[in-house]
This record gives sequence, C-alpha cells and structure tokens, in this order.
Amino acid sequence: MKIIKAIAICAITLIVASCGSVTKNQSYSFDQVRLEMSMNDLSYLGEAEISVEYSSYVYGLFKSIEKVNGEMYNPVHEKKLSIPCQGCKFMNKHLDIAAYSLVEKFPEATYFQVVFETSSKEKLFLGSVNKEYAKVRAYKLKH
Repeated sequence: MKIIKAIAICAITLIVASCGSVTKNQSYSFDQVRLEMSMNDLSYLGEAEISVEYSSYVYGLFKSIEKVNGEMYNPVHEKKLSIPCQGCKFMNKHLDIAAYSLVEKFPEATYFQVVFETSSKEKLFLGSVNKEYAKVRAYKLKH
C-alpha cells in the first residue's frame, strides 16, 4: 500500500510540474548592425603587395614556409595580422603571416581591401613549391 501511495504521489508531482509555463522577457536587441559608407567617406592611402612562399611535402601533410614578403622567414619571430572584417579576409591562410607589413606600411589605415590574390604551384616529386601573392589597398576614414 505504501508503494502505491509513493507511486501516486510521484505521478501527481510529475503531472503538476509539467503543467508549468516559462515566460522570458528580453529587451529589444539588434541581430545585425549596418553601417552604410561610400568611397567619398574614405581617403586612399596606397596599395601594397604581400607574398608568401612555402614548400609542401607528401601531398600537403608537411608544410614549410620559406619566404614572407621576399625575405627569409624565421618562425621564432612570427608576426601575424588577422583582419576582422567581412570581405577582407584572405583566401589563403598563409597570407595572414605576410599581412603584418600592411600595418607597418600604413599605420593610420582603418580599412584594407583585398584587390586580388594569385597563386602558383611548382610540382615536385611528392611535394610542391607554392607562391601566394595578394594586392591590398589601404584607406582611412575622412573626419
């Protein structure tokens, strides 16, 4: 009899607990913010070309970066730039390593536009030598 009462109490508790409702109040928030600008709002600073040369072995399993912007690459002193805007990201992730020179060349720039990217591949036995180039324009906001 005690077992039946315990089961009945658990069943009633479960039924009563499942009848509740949850309300959630949230203040109005934006999902997306849009800023409309034209070329009249920007002043052109110049353009630069960045490049990376790397070797790939065993079908891309091992990669070794050899030159960044025409200079020998030292992985101990790695500099990397990630541009956090849509449309300004490089298709090749290796070009992020070379993009630091853009900030050094145009420190007052607030907007970078990737004009084009090119790549060339020289195939070797079980490997390849890859060269990636990008031309980037720098702009700053007019005040």
